[in-house]
Amino acid sequence: MESEQALLVEYEKAQDSAQHHDGIVWSVISMTWAAEMVLLGFVVSSIEKCDHRIVMTILGMLGAFLVVFLWEVQRLSRAVRRQKYDRCIEIERKLGMSQNLGLKYPGGYQTGLFRVVCLLFLIAWAAVVWTVWRG
Repeated sequence: MESEQALLVEYEKAQDSAQHHDGIVWSVISMTWAAEMVLLGFVVSSIEKCDHRIVMTILGMLGAFLVVFLWEVQRLSRAVRRQKYDRCIEIERKLGMSQNLGLKYPGGYQTGLFRVVCLLFLIAWAAVVWTVWRG
């Protein structure tokens, strides 16, 4: 049987880890979306002037790959964060606490919006590649 003190330490560490993973994923999302916008802006402004279809296609593939990579990082970090919060909730039940147990919010809403933005980036990259090769 776990002691109350051990559970409290584990609770604190799980809570800290969940918040850490959440912070990391949003930092990565912010930086990647900023990089995506810069790369997309460069490619779009160069489409008419550039005769290098292969280079533009590679840049488009890079942009799309970054979106897929970001999607996977977010998915994995979200899974770790969820496990950490689930452990916090389990400990709260054992100790009669309610920090996470009492939260009421629509689950998955942010993730849904995140996926919409990622899909829009993928569509933009597909449009870039299509535009490069259509002429």
